[in-house]
Amino acid sequence: MHHTNSSPKQQNIIGLALMAILSVLVILISEPAYASLHRMTRADLPKPSVELTDGVYTYEDPEADDSGFKNQISMTVFDGYITSVSWDCVGADGTSKRQLSLDGQYIMTEDGLLWAEQSDAVSSYVMDNQTLDGLMDESGYTQAVASVSINLYGFYNGVNDCIAQASK
Repeated sequence: MHHTNSSPKQQNIIGLALMAILSVLVILISEPAYASLHRMTRADLPKPSVELTDGVYTYEDPEADDSGFKNQISMTVFDGYITSVSWDCVGADGTSKRQLSLDGQYIMTEDGLLWAEQSDAVSSYVMDNQTLDGLMDESGYTQAVASVSINLYGFYNGVNDCIAQASK
C-alpha cells in the first residue's frame, strides 16, 4: 500500500499551481513564437517615412457614399511601426461590407477575391511597406497588390488621416 503525506486538498492546490505556471509559460512563449512564424519582425520592415506615436488611431468618412456606406479605418502603431490596419465600409444600419462578403451576400466577381480579402490585402501592403506610397494609382485603383479590384480612395484617405494623427 502506498502512503502519501499530502492530503487530497494539498494535491489539488499543487496541481492548480502547476497548471497556472504552465499556462503563464505558454502565454509568454506563444506570442513571440506566433509573431516569428506569421509576421516579419520589425527589423525586416522599412522604417516609416514619418515618426509615428504609439496608439490606436481611427477614421470614419464624414458622409456616406452613394451606396450608403462609410469607410472605417483602424490603425495601430507600436514601437513606432504600423502593426495593424483594418478597413471596413459600414452602412447607417450597421451593415458591414466585410461581413456581407464573408456571408456571400456581397459578391463583386464570381472568381475574384472577396471584398474582405481585398481589404485585408491592402491593409497588409501598408503594414509590410509602412507607407501608402506606391499602393494607389491616379484612378484610385492598385497595380501593387495582385487581385485587388476595389477602389481605394476611401482606404487611402482613411489610412492617410490615421498616419497624420499618429505623426502629430
